[in-house]
Amino acid sequence: MHMDSKKAMTDSEISKQLEKGRINPFKILLEITKRIDQFVMSEKEEIIAIFIENGNESILRINDRPFQHWLRANYFRITGNPVTSNQMSEFIETLSSIKYNEIEEKIEFNLRLYGQEDSFLIDLGNKKGEVITINKGRWNVIKSNVRFKQPHTQRKLPYPKQNGDINLLKKYVGLEEKDWFLLLGFILGCYHPKGPYPILILQGGQGTGKSTLSKIIKNIVDPHSILIRSLPKNERDLLIAAQNNHLLIFDNLSGLSSEMSDCLCKLSTGGGFSTKKLYTDTEEVVLTAKNPVILNGIDYIATRDDLIDRSLILELPKIKDINRRDEKTFWDDFNKDLPYILGGIFDVLALIHLNYESIKLPKKPRMADFIQWVTAGESLIGLKENEFLTYYLDNKLEAAQETIENDNLSFGIKTYLEENTRLQGNASHIIKEIIKVLKRKGRDTKENWMYSNKLKDNLDRRKPRLESIGITYEYSRRKERIHTFQRE
Repeated sequence: MHMDSKKAMTDSEISKQLEKGRINPFKILLEITKRIDQFVMSEKEEIIAIFIENGNESILRINDRPFQHWLRANYFRITGNPVTSNQMSEFIETLSSIKYNEIEEKIEFNLRLYGQEDSFLIDLGNKKGEVITINKGRWNVIKSNVRFKQPHTQRKLPYPKQNGDINLLKKYVGLEEKDWFLLLGFILGCYHPKGPYPILILQGGQGTGKSTLSKIIKNIVDPHSILIRSLPKNERDLLIAAQNNHLLIFDNLSGLSSEMSDCLCKLSTGGGFSTKKLYTDTEEVVLTAKNPVILNGIDYIATRDDLIDRSLILELPKIKDINRRDEKTFWDDFNKDLPYILGGIFDVLALIHLNYESIKLPKKPRMADFIQWVTAGESLIGLKENEFLTYYLDNKLEAAQETIENDNLSFGIKTYLEENTRLQGNASHIIKEIIKVLKRKGRDTKENWMYSNKLKDNLDRRKPRLESIGITYEYSRRKERIHTFQRE
């Protein structure tokens, strides 16, 4: 039997039944839920309530606070009494179980973006179900039948203005030309309906505006009540955060563990995490995500090559005192310009959608889909053909060089080969020669790679960055295990 198979009782009917002692809190909550237009199940097996009020559709997950607030408010309005936490918890668990068994078909709920064969949609996040539809070189605001998940922490995008101007963003971003175009590329890449997505790393000392720039981008791409946050402690928490945000921003980092670096790489190109379902020993819950990410901090953040391969790294200049504005004036001005900035961005996205399939890159580095996406619109942002690819590759080279300077093993090999044509020998010999170089340069230290049985694994991880500056590395296991480094 369906819970809502009978017509819902009116408020007065519930009150009369309550006065006669014929209805308990559980049944009152049950009657209230019969007023919901529809219950559906998402592809992640979340039970979702759909309300239609004054022509506007609201979508709430029943385990989230907004749905329970709605229940509590209606219960109090009818009975004049509050619902206890135990009563609410018991009801939600029971409702979830019943709907789980009733609903057979799962519905896909998209977060902020949805791609189709001939167009893609960007959810404005309002209750009217309005989206930006982009196709055939144009964009428009329409009402859509596509289901979008709208977490209660998500905020609306303002209505964009036709004939907008993407260059208005320059008023709030103090970057050199090359970094300006890389920033635009990242923002445009965030709107790719399927990804993969780049990781933007903002570095600089205090007073460079890292957090402010992060908030600006978040407001452009994916407004949220929590604009920036601290980095989660583990992969599971990271992927949970990704379920309710399209763009994730992690603030004030001071280095990354190798495990979290791997998690962020997985998030950039798409990955999943499985864990036991709450209160069970055997049933699995699988969380999947693919999201753009911003990391910012004072220290050098990207130390692993797989993270560098997926990242755009910008070093922010210190903001001069003469250019500083008070917070209120800054954000008031930005919010006035935001509809025009969005209009300019959507103009570029319309061109990208028109040109994307015809773009052929002369070179395909890592994240080639992202580069092709931006290249398809570069004529509207002021770039020549394939100029974004050049800036991207330059940024990769600069990142590799900076990583080498911050890594003793890579730095030692590079410095040795600046003075010699070749470095060759077994692990003990290589370690001995590199330590000599480091001591001469004032870098005497004790690290993991300084043990013979650890050297090979450490060199394999550093091979891409060494190759990027013209150093080849080969390893032979014939009579003796020999490492060979040589400049091309």
